Amino acid sequence: MIASVSASAPARLRRAAAGLAALCALSACAPQPRGDAPGGAGLRPADGDGAVVVSAGGRDVVIAPPAGFCVDRDAVQARGGAVFVLIEDCALSGAAAADQTPDAPPLVMSGLVTLSVGEGPLFSGGPAERRAGTERLEKFLRSDEGRASAGMGGGASDIRIIETRTIPGALFALVEDRGRDAAPILGPRIWRAFTELNGRAAIASLGVFESSAIGEAAMLAHLARVVAALKLANGDVVSPEEAQLALAAPRPQGRPEAVWRTARINAGGISAPLP
Repeated sequence: MIASVSASAPARLRRAAAGLAALCALSACAPQPRGDAPGGAGLRPADGDGAVVVSAGGRDVVIAPPAGFCVDRDAVQARGGAVFVLIEDCALSGAAAADQTPDAPPLVMSGLVTLSVGEGPLFSGGPAERRAGTERLEKFLRSDEGRASAGMGGGASDIRIIETRTIPGALFALVEDRGRDAAPILGPRIWRAFTELNGRAAIASLGVFESSAIGEAAMLAHLARVVAALKLANGDVVSPEEAQLALAAPRPQGRPEAVWRTARINAGGISAPLP
């Protein structure tokens, strides 16, 4: 069952992810360049630890998920200068999904992370302009057009913004989509994170399988952990608030310590291990 769900997930999620690229432009973010950027996705390995590098708007962005998560390389897609990436628990991918023995490592998180990297920055200007841009984005998400863009395929009337959380450098939103066309393998609620990776707009989204008992606070923590790891890989700042969210992600019992990286978050004087 796990193998079949994992194999079908990319095709079912692509339609929902396709509309995310337009979200920044509609919410008065920085202007996005038009036309195809040379190089496409430019997918290539970054190191021996499962990270890859993609080209978004002509700029390299490192996709290095935290320990326990893997990039589905077959699901990487380029559209113009933007890139779509699917990230899943390593236990769900490849041979690991086909051999779910009692001795197999437990799942870190029974769900999927989609990542859309745009061809331009999310916001332009200094801190004041970025704060104003975040406020505009949050307001837009609550409009009919914004809700439809933030959902998983449902119409505006089917979608609610349950909660938003603004931290330096990122906006997190809990979205509920009760539409018939929403992703059928996931529960109705997903967390989305709007941020930047190496100067490129990034929208990371986390949804869990409907059979999962994970709570929304844990979903948020897992998404923050993924985003923090991506930022660290690209040399971006992780704020203390973001680090606190990431460090709250629950570890599965029995997961071998060898799979957890020893990377540390250093932000605002805080130094802590990234779980």
